[in-house]
Amino acid sequence: DELREAATCLQEATDKCRLAKEEAQADEDVVLEEQLVNMVGPLAAASQALEAAGAGILQKQSLSNIGDHLVQSANYLEALANCIDDLASLSTTVEPVEAGIVSSQRMKFAAEKMKQAGTELKGGEQPAKPKGKAWLKG
Repeated sequence: DELREAATCLQEATDKCRLAKEEAQADEDVVLEEQLVNMVGPLAAASQALEAAGAGILQKQSLSNIGDHLVQSANYLEALANCIDDLASLSTTVEPVEAGIVSSQRMKFAAEKMKQAGTELKGGEQPAKPKGKAWLKG
């Protein structure tokens, strides 16, 4: 249910992004409008893939199928993080730039972890675990 709830949140974000695009168009801000258009696709696709993963769990589909959906969603979230990074670079003040960069970094990390989980569900290679005290090194 949590995956499907997250998908619903992403769908709502897609709707807000479309609304913001219309507002940018009304303000004749072509650059912002273009950035928002670039964000709509990955947002909507991530939402659909996450919804499919959640539905797959509820329908007791194969782990490989669920993993595929998680990896797809992760790829779209990574693309969205790049769009957020681009959008942050448009700002003329420091605070929104920093907030955009942090947001982008967090989304990339989440996408990486989601991709890792999806790969593990599909039965793919798992990353090597550190041996000895290697985990102490940052």
